[in-house]
Order: sequence, then C-alpha cells, then structure tokens
Amino acid sequence: MKDKLLRIKLHQNKANYKKEETSENKMTYPLPPYSTIIGAIHNACNYKEYKDMDISIQGRFQSLGKEMYKDQTFLNNVMDDRGILVKLKNPDTFNEGYKIIAKALKPQENSFKNRTTIDIYDEEELKEYIRICNLREFYQKKSDDFKILKKV
Repeated sequence: MKDKLLRIKLHQNKANYKKEETSENKMTYPLPPYSTIIGAIHNACNYKEYKDMDISIQGRFQSLGKEMYKDQTFLNNVMDDRGILVKLKNPDTFNEGYKIIAKALKPQENSFKNRTTIDIYDEEELKEYIRICNLREFYQKKSDDFKILKKV
C-alpha cells in the first residue's frame, strides 16, 4: 500500500499533447499522457532519479483543435530543438508578431545553440540566443554547486 497520495486539479484553456509517432500533422491526445504527468511530478518534486508511481488521469475535453500547429522556440526560452527559433517584436504582446531567427531542418535532433541542422535567417539574433543559453547553463551550474555546498 502506498503511503502518499496527491490529487491535482488542473484546467487548461488550450493544450497540445503531441503524439510522438506524428511529425508532420501534429496529432494530439485529448488528455496528457502518463509520461507527461510523471515527468511533471518528477520535475516539481526535483527528483534526480526515477520514482515509481501509480497514477490515474481523469478529465474532460470539449474539442480537439484542427488549427495549424507550429513548434516554436522563443529567443529567451530553454528549448533548443523546436522547429522555428523566433523573437517577439514586442515582448509585451503576441499580437505584434515575431521575427524568425532560424528554422530546424529535421523533425528531431536539431540544435539552435549548436547550429545543428538549421537554416539561419538572422546571425546576430542567433548569437544572442546562444549567449543567453550559455548564461543559463553557467548560472544553473552555479545554482547546482550551491545546492551541493548547502547540503554539506
């Protein structure tokens, strides 16, 4: 018998839980798959290794959208392998549009930071993205080092 129980109630106006076997049409599951929930719980609890858990996903959805899906990474985001690297023209609103910095050439195994299988549209903005990624990694390492020192 499990000694801990967690119940989470969530509401999302819009979500996409892409089926991994689809690369072009971006089909979605109506509710999040088990792996998404387990990954989110591991991340929220800061687990460094896999913890076995029994989960149940229950819910309703009103419809499955049929709109065009774009897999985008914003210049200040942590994701490095999405289909298009963009920078918002006006960071306070999505309505002003965005500028395309680079595009991935394959469905997987791309990297804007490492310049792997991408078309570059704006070299200077891509350099800014890489600088931000390097800073993020630097401060994450410092944070991890601090956590280790704090435990000692």
